[in-house]
Amino acid sequence: MHLTWNSNEKRRVMTSNFILFAFMIFSVLYMFLAPKSNDALVANTIEALKFFTVESNIFIGIAALISFIYNKKDLNPKWVSILKYVSTGTVALTFFTVMVYLGPLIGYISLLQGTNLFMHLVTPVYAIFHWLIIEPKSKNLKFKHTFLTIIPSTLYGIVYMTNLAITKGYGTTENDWYGFGTFGLGIGMIVFLVMLIMMYGLGVLLYFGYIKWFNKKAATE
Repeated sequence: MHLTWNSNEKRRVMTSNFILFAFMIFSVLYMFLAPKSNDALVANTIEALKFFTVESNIFIGIAALISFIYNKKDLNPKWVSILKYVSTGTVALTFFTVMVYLGPLIGYISLLQGTNLFMHLVTPVYAIFHWLIIEPKSKNLKFKHTFLTIIPSTLYGIVYMTNLAITKGYGTTENDWYGFGTFGLGIGMIVFLVMLIMMYGLGVLLYFGYIKWFNKKAATE
């Protein structure tokens, strides 16, 4: 879809998308290149890709880059809006999981220092801000698309819980790094279900915030 905007609006949106992409690149490079630390849920190898935090940050960074490329051409395809929406939902889940679950469980200090400061706080909060305030409003985004926000976390959860069931590594940092199975597979499944419900709730809030509450200007024809 074609964007109808002035040069200042275009510059603001493109700059914000570039910032999101830059946050992702910085976080990933810092994670792999920085000296090993005692930060929680961090790895300096390809093993880092097992963390939903890392995957969600890479997802939003790629979505921002794609959006940047299309915005430069004054375009905002439906699929790009949906991609941006779903990726914003994943980092929103990362942020709220840290705030309400992992923070009390592991400790906020280790979760909010080093690369974790960006992956758990700065990038998610900025991504939510961008989506609600800066992202061009697309008339093609519908309420039915809210269900798409649970797809990434559902796929991740299936792999995570299947790995737990196979390895029996309940409560171990090697196989249960988020601690979902600390009290057994059954409780872990309940925690996983709660996370999916929270993800959908965040998806609904991001949808209405985008459509109704904050970003009032419809820039997409």
